[in-house]
Amino acid sequence: MDRRTPLLLAVALVWPAWSLGEFIPAQGDGVDPFYAKDSTSGVYVRDSGVALEKFALADRMERAREWAKSADVFQEILQKYPDRVVPSKSDAATRFTSVSNAVDERLSRWPVEGLNVYRARFEAAASALLDPDKPDDVAQLHKVVSLYFVTDTARDALIRLCDIYLEDGQFAASAWAGRRLLSMHPNLVADRPMVLYRTALALHLSGDSAAAKSMQKQLVDQFPLASGTIAGKEVLLTESLATDLASPPPVATAVSGDSWPVFGGSPARDRVSNATGRPGAKLYSIALQQPNWQLITPAEQRKPMRSRDKLDRSTGDLLGVIPSVDRGELFFQDGARVYAVSVESGTPLPGWMTTHPTRSGQFALPNAWPLPRATQLTVSVTDTDVLAVMGQSDRIFATFGMIQGSTPFGGATSGARLVSLDRATGKEKWVASTRTLPQEHAALRNLEITGTPLAIGDHVYVGARGGNGAQFEDCYVLCCDRAKGTLVWSC
Repeated sequence: MDRRTPLLLAVALVWPAWSLGEFIPAQGDGVDPFYAKDSTSGVYVRDSGVALEKFALADRMERAREWAKSADVFQEILQKYPDRVVPSKSDAATRFTSVSNAVDERLSRWPVEGLNVYRARFEAAASALLDPDKPDDVAQLHKVVSLYFVTDTARDALIRLCDIYLEDGQFAASAWAGRRLLSMHPNLVADRPMVLYRTALALHLSGDSAAAKSMQKQLVDQFPLASGTIAGKEVLLTESLATDLASPPPVATAVSGDSWPVFGGSPARDRVSNATGRPGAKLYSIALQQPNWQLITPAEQRKPMRSRDKLDRSTGDLLGVIPSVDRGELFFQDGARVYAVSVESGTPLPGWMTTHPTRSGQFALPNAWPLPRATQLTVSVTDTDVLAVMGQSDRIFATFGMIQGSTPFGGATSGARLVSLDRATGKEKWVASTRTLPQEHAALRNLEITGTPLAIGDHVYVGARGGNGAQFEDCYVLCCDRAKGTLVWSC
């Protein structure tokens, strides 16, 4: 290796700092050391010597109290170099901050005299960026904040972002917006109590209880009597926040890759399975319940219906069984029975076998026809329950002119029903049917329960359909008590 190489490299590293010496003020002149930091100390980043020069110019204008000129220079930096970084003022020379943050920090410390000049020059421009018809345009709100942070328009935009993120469940983003307002914005006097409230709540919901309590202490110490509108009511903010923080934050429950407890994989119905398979990988098979054709009357209908049933099976019209898997247990149903077996062996679960010994551990719903056509037969599995909509109608009966109930069964104990079973034993907890609703819900008795049950908290939600129109059906959402199966509300 050439012995001159180290010397040449040293010269190459020193030269940029020397070349900027003309515009970087000396630290001994009372200038912020921010401008004297070397931006080439062994790390190559997207910094800007021109931006540093502009900062020095804006600083000189600021010290001369030429607020308009200084504001114009700072705004030029934001417009021309938004993607660049500069050495951080409050850290070592090897740390950098974005140009936007550096400008915002500088402007937020301006006296009222300077801020009034800045707002007079740029408040209208900030306001013009927002479309009154699109108050929740997140991209434009962020643009206003990044370009005109110390304006009142940017303050309101950041408050709106705090609310939008809180409502959308993006609690960390909401907390970031609140903290930025509280730590830097120079004109947050009247809004500070409510921003403290929002930020503390967002921190609590994101799981940062220590930071939430710190915000709560600031609210109690600084604004003990501040009030605001929460959930449509005028409340004392300190009392409302204390109640909110007393409730546990939501806990994200991770679902393992081999767990698929509900149709769609999760309550949001948005999972995509990462499972893979290959031809010939079958481990076992489980026979499904077959129709009892002896129930069909008149008897002469049985043969053509069986032929039609055979044809539909061959074309896949009965492939509506959609299983659920959780913790090594497989659950599925065929409209008339619920099956619970071990994923590894296919054998019935012991608790179910004990409860239903004569049916191979299968729960059987009375007056239900197995494998109804064009129907998704799903189950929802929780830690304690197995929920399913069973007893659905089968269009084969309408095809052969047997309209009553679309099954061979009649009366109030037939038709689609919402079933809740004990997960461990398979014992029936309750069965809910629209046909047996009390008189105050008589208008819903002709509805047919459909879809996949969704268990959230103390309630179970399920769809229903029906109506008198010749071409259209009304669709409903039914909310039932999870413990009893009674109807709570419908819409």
